Amino acid sequence: MGGLFALTSPVTGFVWAAMTTIRWLPTRSRWFTADLKPLVIAAVVSMLTISPWVLRNYYHFGRFIPIKSNVIYEIWQSQCFDEDGVLSMKAAYQHPWGSRSEQRIEYLEVGETEFLRRRWPPVIESIQKDPLDLVNRIANRWMAATVYYHAFYPMDEYNYPWQLRYKRLCFVLPFMSLLVILTLRRFPFPKGLVAAMWIYVLFLGPYVLISYYDRYAAPLFAVKMILVAYGFDTLREFFFANKLPSNVDGALIVSRAESDASGPVAKPTTA
Repeated sequence: MGGLFALTSPVTGFVWAAMTTIRWLPTRSRWFTADLKPLVIAAVVSMLTISPWVLRNYYHFGRFIPIKSNVIYEIWQSQCFDEDGVLSMKAAYQHPWGSRSEQRIEYLEVGETEFLRRRWPPVIESIQKDPLDLVNRIANRWMAATVYYHAFYPMDEYNYPWQLRYKRLCFVLPFMSLLVILTLRRFPFPKGLVAAMWIYVLFLGPYVLISYYDRYAAPLFAVKMILVAYGFDTLREFFFANKLPSNVDGALIVSRAESDASGPVAKPTTA
């Protein structure tokens, strides 16, 4: 299963590997004496699943490429080509497979291997020249992935201002729900919620570090809905569950409960 996830999306494969490891950790006896058999079997089966594609890549490109070869280009786009590190339509238009752009012409002239090799030196030079710029770009991607919706088409800011405001209002809900859950909800958390929290963080992490725009987070739609639902449920429990009305005496309620538990009480008779 992990190999199929990886062939679909390397980040999805990474999330599967991390979640499988996390699921295995509670069953360990000690760090270095744990039963590694289930973990090793899962890893071997996954590697065997992707091995035909790895051999295909080596045959065509002459080098080891596990799944996809474009990670260098993704880094170059975010670090050297885009202004703020969050991809937009400008970067998509210049993609080698997007249109008859300069990138496409160079790609056809030199081939994919040489094309990608030329993208790495500018990345290293940019990071060495201004390390804080790398930090700022990562911060911008984190904001775009969790807090502030970044319009892929810049003209949407002018053509659809109200729609963008509504979308940005809803966009932040999963992250805010995660904060609400972590700060207000009582432990232990339901297993489904724990899984959703881990998937949310692990899936967005590589994109925040390397390259991001809104389409990359589309597979998280169901996970975000789970976080929002649990977030509202956490607020409900925190503000309304087990709350006594201000005009009700708590001691009276306890006394009434004890009386009900001991059985009916005989009413006094009048003379």
